[in-house]
Amino acid sequence: MNGLFGLENSNDLFEKAKKDYLSFCNDPNDNDLYTLLILLNHLRDWIYPQGYKAYEKKKISEYTKEQAFHSKLYQNESYKIINKLCNNFKHYNNLGKKQKTEILDGFFAGFNRCGDSLGQRNYLVNDKDLRDVIHEVFHIYKNYFTKS
Repeated sequence: MNGLFGLENSNDLFEKAKKDYLSFCNDPNDNDLYTLLILLNHLRDWIYPQGYKAYEKKKISEYTKEQAFHSKLYQNESYKIINKLCNNFKHYNNLGKKQKTEILDGFFAGFNRCGDSLGQRNYLVNDKDLRDVIHEVFHIYKNYFTKS
């Protein structure tokens, strides 16, 4: 089966992620957050569905553009956070080491930014604003699709 309900390729999925990203930036909420975590985690697999096993024995200099992106993104610390959150969402596990997640509702001096609303929902992972993590990974994808 190719695609999913009109999403036929990685570019289509990126366009979906872009809409959800903009929606989340304008009004952070649980639904957009969960969707973004899943999209930003799995878009990498839509770009290169063969996965790591297909290139693990190759020299880096022999990687295709898609293989290089697949590998580089997986090494990014912000992507690793998204990947762990997404996997915990998929395979709930409350045992062992996990990331500390927290929701803060409202505006907090020293944390919130110009343009944030007073009733803003804030998501933290290991005391870091999740918007920063999402922003970094989104822009890595955006650069990839802009240069493609």
